[in-house]
Amino acid sequence: MGFAPVEADQCLYTKKTPTGTLIAAVHVDDILLSSTSKSHQRWFERKLEEKFELTKQYDNLSYLGLNIVRKKGGLLVTQDKHIQELSKKYEFDKLSTYPSTPTSTNF
Repeated sequence: MGFAPVEADQCLYTKKTPTGTLIAAVHVDDILLSSTSKSHQRWFERKLEEKFELTKQYDNLSYLGLNIVRKKGGLLVTQDKHIQELSKKYEFDKLSTYPSTPTSTNF
């Protein structure tokens, strides 16, 4: 598809076109695409759909434990679900008081 890996990270790919740039972050079977236009995005999706079944997410998406929400003027990135899963896994959700390490509550 004409993408080239970024030297610093072999999981990050870019494609420059006369009308803009596409950036794809790839992890196993997950791809996070950033592009300068919707037409680039549609082209990318059509090419992948020729070979794969896609699950698409747009303004409110989840990628590798990150929740990414498009807000007016920018993005809000959180890890709420991941934090809740860790809290439950290690039973932090059952604590009545918090440990003093690695930091205190008045940090």
